[in-house]
Amino acid sequence: MEMIAVLRWMFPGLDASMMAGRTQVFADRIGWWDDALGAQPTPAEIAAAELPAAKAIKTAANRAECERRIYARYPAGRQSSVALGIYSGAEAEAQAAIMKDWISDMVAAENAAADAIEAATTVQQVEAVAVTWPA
Repeated sequence: MEMIAVLRWMFPGLDASMMAGRTQVFADRIGWWDDALGAQPTPAEIAAAELPAAKAIKTAANRAECERRIYARYPAGRQSSVALGIYSGAEAEAQAAIMKDWISDMVAAENAAADAIEAATTVQQVEAVAVTWPA
C-alpha cells in the first residue's frame, strides 16, 4: 500500500497537493510535514497504520461501488416509489420483488467482501479481496 494512502487515512485533513512527489521517509521522519496536521508520525506509526488503513479504504471503495451499482440500476425515485407502493398490480409487485431481491443480493455481496477484508491479516490479503457482484 502506498504511504500517501496511509497518511491520508491517518490524517484526513491532509491536502493531497502538498504531498505531490514528497513522500520520502527517512530513518526517523518524513521528508516534509505540515505542523498544522499535528505531530509527525514516525515510520513505526505509519507501518502500524498500514493494515487498518488498507481495510478501511478497501471497505469504503466497495461500499461506494455497491451504492453506485444499485442507484445506476434502480434510481432513488424508483426505489422510493416501490417502497411507498405507488405502483400497483401483479406485474408491479413482481418487479418490486425482483428489485428488492437484487438490492439485497448486492448488499450481501458487499457485506461478504467486508467480512473477508476484516478477517485479513496482511495488506496483500486485503488487496486480494474481490466482490462477486450479482448480475
